[in-house]
Amino acid sequence: MNEDTAQIGSPITLAELKLLGEFVRWQDVGPRVSDLVAAKRLPDGYPLVPSRLPASGTVDLCVSSRWRQVQYLRTEGTRLGGDQRIVYLDEGMERRTRYDWYGVAPAGHYTKWQGPRPETLSGAQLLDRYELAQRNHVIHSQALEAVDWPYLTFKVTSFDPNARWVEREDMWTGSYTVHAADARVKVERVVPREPWFNTTIAVSHRWLSPDHPDPDGDQYRELLALSESLGLHDNQAFLIDYCSLPQQPRSVEDAAWFRENLPGFQTQFKYVTLVLNVGSADYSTRAWCMFELMLAAMSRAPRPTLLNHDKLDEPLAEAAQLAARYLEESGWNQQQLLKAFRGGLNSTTYAQWARDPANVALYNASIEGRRAILEKFQRELEVADPNDTPLIVDLIERLVFRESDA
Repeated sequence: MNEDTAQIGSPITLAELKLLGEFVRWQDVGPRVSDLVAAKRLPDGYPLVPSRLPASGTVDLCVSSRWRQVQYLRTEGTRLGGDQRIVYLDEGMERRTRYDWYGVAPAGHYTKWQGPRPETLSGAQLLDRYELAQRNHVIHSQALEAVDWPYLTFKVTSFDPNARWVEREDMWTGSYTVHAADARVKVERVVPREPWFNTTIAVSHRWLSPDHPDPDGDQYRELLALSESLGLHDNQAFLIDYCSLPQQPRSVEDAAWFRENLPGFQTQFKYVTLVLNVGSADYSTRAWCMFELMLAAMSRAPRPTLLNHDKLDEPLAEAAQLAARYLEESGWNQQQLLKAFRGGLNSTTYAQWARDPANVALYNASIEGRRAILEKFQRELEVADPNDTPLIVDLIERLVFRESDA
């Protein structure tokens, strides 16, 4: 995972949600989870979150792409800016490494192999759910490069499927070393460990009241039911705004941390998302809801971003289709414009493109769609914290309209 994974808010695991019994305000999650840890009610599973790290106990730690069993000493730094580090003892030396949510596991989880090595490794491969170093990328081709059982190293060529065009020089090549029992790699006759994803699942939902998103627990119960139907492990991590970001009223420190983490939090909707049906009848009229659906529509093929795309109520399915249709029109139009601009504004290519009524209609529809989305946000921004408004507008322009890519 790359360094910005620490700047996505505070993930919460399915096990924690089950024991908490509700969506809990961010400011209250830490103390309540600490009580669960002290009472030894949470499973000793992967990943280990900061609140579960053992006091001077041993853990499996991924260091330089390899898992090693080390003695955990403490964490240093703050969540603000994503500079939190794990301090550990390794061969008598005190060392430090950046805290990575998916780089720490219970002792023996990835450092003790039980069972014989498979007769053949020719079919071993990284799965699509493996998050590459280039987070926007998907695997183009891969090959097993080296074996140091139970570690496998793959040479991978990847690309960004959302790029306006992809040429050979846009490809990226790197090597990835994983444990044979990692759920993100397929190895013949090896039973993988959970969870399924090495990234958090972002949860999109409609707040059902101004003070609490789910006062009666209906969305909470839907999320648990969806998790069961999808076969998610109890240690699967979620990002839920109420649980993962500081809520109003915020302290000065909380407000700064909120502004630091909000961009990374929203970006997660582009990768793996669950959207809840409860209260979603007016999703298409809600700016934040549509924002998240548009990000989820930026599909990272071949893996679908929206996990429960086949379980949406009709109004929610229509809202998702509307978000995807806008992005298709906008993205196609931008690609055609930029291709034309490559040859200059007065080029024959651009002249031919501009004379086609269908192209002009798509362009106008794209502009109109953009205007409508911004108007929706403007109405909601009237009740937002004025200090947050510039950040929110920047998010819309960068993540949806991709102005920084132009």
